[in-house]
Amino acid sequence: MTAPPPRPGCLLEFPATSPTGTLVGTVHDARTQEPLAGVRVSVSSPELPAERIAVTDVLGWYRFAELAPGSYGLRFERRHFEPCARARVELSGGRLVHVVVDLRPADAEEHSIGGDEMQVLEMDP
Repeated sequence: MTAPPPRPGCLLEFPATSPTGTLVGTVHDARTQEPLAGVRVSVSSPELPAERIAVTDVLGWYRFAELAPGSYGLRFERRHFEPCARARVELSGGRLVHVVVDLRPADAEEHSIGGDEMQVLEMDP
């Protein structure tokens, strides 16, 4: 049996077999729930000599492989959308962490959700 697909705004962890970890995820439009291509995703940490950057594909997916265990910050940016940042995403060796984020269109009304939405889930094998 396979795990259900992640819901927008979820953080999932899966076991891996390496001393390094991997951050993966998807980005969606908060209004339509459609995947967003072309989102600039950056990851930073004291564990990294420099910020690393990825761009989401047509399905909204991004990936950062071979990251040392530690605490990471993620930033999501795309034209016409509110930027979003996630601090303290914890990654341990041999783990795959899946971060799913909804970005709010920049023209969204003030009474809509507060910038972006994210829930945190952890899964053990």
